Amino acid sequence: MIEKRVRSEEFLCEPFSLVIFEGRIVQLAKKALGVIMKIKRAGGKKTLKITLLGATPEIKVQQLWKFIAMLKEDSLYIEEAQYIKD
Repeated sequence: MIEKRVRSEEFLCEPFSLVIFEGRIVQLAKKALGVIMKIKRAGGKKTLKITLLGATPEIKVQQLWKFIAMLKEDSLYIEEAQYIKD
């Protein structure tokens, strides 16, 4: 399971909501199998740069991924991840 601590206002939804987002992988962390990704948002809102822990080894830098996650209190739990071919 991948977990990320977030504020619910970053995703503009209520806690315990299902969140779908796309992001590009910008950096890999070797020790914790984590990745840093950027999520561009519409409407001129601030681009989010988040770290996901427990990532699979298939994830590579510059890849675009789609995530379905559950927002529970201050953590984002990834339910499903899908690689999107550029």
